Amino acid sequence: MKRTTFFIYSFYYCIGICLPSCTTDEQASTEGQPLSVQAEIASVTSSGRTGTSTGRAGTSAEDYPATIFNKTFTEGDVISISASGSTSTSHNYTYNGTSLWLPSTDGQYFTVTAGEKITYTATYTPPAATLEASEDIPEDQTQLTNFQTRYYQQLVSPAIVPTSTNQLAFTGENALHPTSARITIYVSYPEERTPVSVTLTGKGIRTGNTGDTGSDETIKCLYMNQPELDFSNPPASSPTKAKKQSWTALIKDGVELTYTITIKCTVTDSSNNTEAEKTGTYTQTTKKLSAGTNYIYNFSFSDYPKLEGATVEDYPSGSGSPGDIDAGSAH
Repeated sequence: MKRTTFFIYSFYYCIGICLPSCTTDEQASTEGQPLSVQAEIASVTSSGRTGTSTGRAGTSAEDYPATIFNKTFTEGDVISISASGSTSTSHNYTYNGTSLWLPSTDGQYFTVTAGEKITYTATYTPPAATLEASEDIPEDQTQLTNFQTRYYQQLVSPAIVPTSTNQLAFTGENALHPTSARITIYVSYPEERTPVSVTLTGKGIRTGNTGDTGSDETIKCLYMNQPELDFSNPPASSPTKAKKQSWTALIKDGVELTYTITIKCTVTDSSNNTEAEKTGTYTQTTKKLSAGTNYIYNFSFSDYPKLEGATVEDYPSGSGSPGDIDAGSAH
C-alpha cells in the first residue's frame, strides 16, 4: 500500500515538473513566428456592421457613379497594419487572391510576442483615393475630386488583438468598414430648372463636434447629373436644366446630428424669359448616422421642397435593406 501511494505521488510530482516545461517550450516555439492575417470588408446597414463581405473601394474615378465598390478584396490589394504597444510600427500586407495576406516587403512583418499588450489596426486605401491632410470631412464636395477623398474610399478596422491561434482576424465585427456616412438627395421639379446648389448645414456634420463649443458647419454637395461641373466658377461650366436632379455628400458618422438641407434652383419666368432663384429648406432632426450607409431623400419641389420619402441603404451599390428614417420639417 505504501509503495502504491509513493508511486502515485511520484507520478503527480513528475507531471507538475513537466507541465510548466511543456508550456515554456510551446511559447518558445511560437515566439518570433509571423502572425497570420485574415481580412474582409464589413457590410454596413442601418442596423450596424454585419461582417459580411460585400464591398470594396474602387481604384478609378471612371467607375463613378456605377460600381465603385466590388464584391470582395481582389488579388494585389494592399492593407496597412499598424501596431500599438510598447513599440508602434506598421507593415503592408498584399492579398494573394485566394486566402492569404502576405508581407508586401520581404522580412517586414509582425511576429508573435508573448506577454505584451499589443493591438493592431488595418487600413485599406485604393490607389486613386485623394488623401487629405485634414482629418475632417471636406466642406466643398462640389467637385468629384473633392468628393472622392479617403473618407469615401478608405476602409478601416477596429483595434484588435491576435486570436489564440496567433492570427490577426480583421473579420466579422472586426472587418474593415468605410469611414463616413453619405447623404443622397433626389429632387423632382414640375418643369426643367437650372441647378444652383444643395448644401447641408448643422453642428458636427464634418467634425462630429456637436457640443456647446461646436458651431454650424457647412457641406456643399456634389451634383451627380454632371459631376464634372464647377459651380463656383461660372461660366466655365454650364449646368443643364433638368426636371430630376440628384446631389450627394459625405457626412460625419457615429453622432446624433441635426442638419438642414438647402436646395437652390433657378426658375424661368415665361412672361419675360428671365431667371429667378428659388430656395427651399428641409431640416432633419436628431439622426445618428452609420458609417458606410447612404441616407436617401426624395423631394418634390414646386414652391418649396416636399419630402416624398426617405430610405437607408449601403453605399454606393444600393444593395442594402431599405428602411424609413425620421422625417424632419420642410419650408
